[in-house]
Amino acid sequence: MRTLGALRRQVLQSVVVEMLVLGLLSSVAGLALGLGLAKALNALLSGAGLALPQTGIVFATRTVVVSLLVGVVVAVLAGIFPALRATRVPPIAAVREGSVLPKSWLAQHASPIAGVVIAVAVAALVAIGAREPAR
Repeated sequence: MRTLGALRRQVLQSVVVEMLVLGLLSSVAGLALGLGLAKALNALLSGAGLALPQTGIVFATRTVVVSLLVGVVVAVLAGIFPALRATRVPPIAAVREGSVLPKSWLAQHASPIAGVVIAVAVAALVAIGAREPAR
């Protein structure tokens, strides 16, 4: 798009709109597949003689709103950083054969960032597990 005259802002906007649509469609598909999977597992376990409490599947409006919102936000955030990097590429460099982009700051520090994210996730799981009563 840049080689055809698109501005950086236009490239970024097109990627954000694409991520919004993709996130929304994926979230709706995930919600539908999750509901179908829950019903299928319930039928499978009932057919195998393993009785589950028959309270029904809770499908509240809050569930739909939160899942759609999280799906769209994650998709947009996942697309923004590569889009920002793509807007910084000079148009002629994009069409040059064999051109290699320098590594971004984030790529250079991927291992420490991954370690911190894993440590935070484990700490959150431990904290939630300690809070939940034993069943």
